[in-house]
Amino acid sequence: MENGNYQAVLKLYDDLLDVPTYCYNSNFDSFKEFVNSQEPHNILSSSEYEAILPQVIEELKAEDANLFKADELTKEDAVEENGTVDSKNVPTKVNRKYTPEGLKLFRAKIIEKRKYRFLKAEDEVSKRWNFEEQIKRPYFHAKPLERSELKNWRHYCDFEIEEADPVRIKFLFERCMIACALYEDMWLRYARYMERVDNEGARSVYRRACLVHLIKNPNPHLAWSAFEEKCGNYEKARTILVDFDRSFPGSLLIKARQLGLERRMAVHSAMREDGDGIPDFEDFCKHCELLFNDPKVPSKIASFYAIKYARFHSKSNVHIYFELVTLAYNRRPFNVAEVVAELDRALDSPDLADADKLRFSQKKLEFLEDFADDIEE
Repeated sequence: MENGNYQAVLKLYDDLLDVPTYCYNSNFDSFKEFVNSQEPHNILSSSEYEAILPQVIEELKAEDANLFKADELTKEDAVEENGTVDSKNVPTKVNRKYTPEGLKLFRAKIIEKRKYRFLKAEDEVSKRWNFEEQIKRPYFHAKPLERSELKNWRHYCDFEIEEADPVRIKFLFERCMIACALYEDMWLRYARYMERVDNEGARSVYRRACLVHLIKNPNPHLAWSAFEEKCGNYEKARTILVDFDRSFPGSLLIKARQLGLERRMAVHSAMREDGDGIPDFEDFCKHCELLFNDPKVPSKIASFYAIKYARFHSKSNVHIYFELVTLAYNRRPFNVAEVVAELDRALDSPDLADADKLRFSQKKLEFLEDFADDIEE
């Protein structure tokens, strides 16, 4: 404004009117005040001015009015700088000015053309108003968020994802992660969205979650490792798990994922063009043997690793599957879903005979009769 670049000011207002904020009303009022304080040709680009001009002239003609009035500067008014009047060859100067009714109509056209921006912002604000009203603590605090506010953040992020505006989705997630920095499910929600649209962006989210805010949480590290594995970065996936296990040893989830990763890496190496097609499971076997022979590993966990190793070596041994079901049944706290998962693993195995699968099916039916809460199960 101070530099007199009114066209740039109008462009800024165009951008501002597109933003759905609490101040959308006052922003539109400020825009109208700006338009009504300047002449149209000073704020419009030449192309927009020429597009609106015929409309204004046409409407004024219908009312028998003009857009401009001419103020003629006569010879007597043409005074030279030294105060004298040159009566010879003094040109007649004409200064065109807008008529009051023409100026009013032109300004109204400018405002009307942008009113759709205001209405769109109003609609966007109304859709988000309920979510915004429930945000009581938009800043970070070590104290846990209220359950209702955390639920609101989840629903708000889901809403923006459904709206499918990438800029607004990322902006909301960044707002959310300030207040929800200590909640791994929110970080994972953000990272999984970014995986769909931008791998490098997803990697950045995982780094922030795992290396800054949730250093001790295994789940974000597991998700990061899985993401890198899907991208073909097997060594990076392994490094993530190894680094976490070195810093915070004893996580069964991390160890189990390491075993699976070593096995998949062997298969991947064999399938490469320079491989012979035969997986080399030597590293995987060594890793398993170290785990169930380590005296620091609790006996129940060592048994779990030993059974997984045995199942790898003897895929058709039905007793190993029964042992896995028993381990899941005896695990505390008791989890129905984990037992069912082991039973389903046996039922889905291509290596077991139909007679063995029938036994597991009967066992699953008996188990669900005793422990399931829903008849549908």
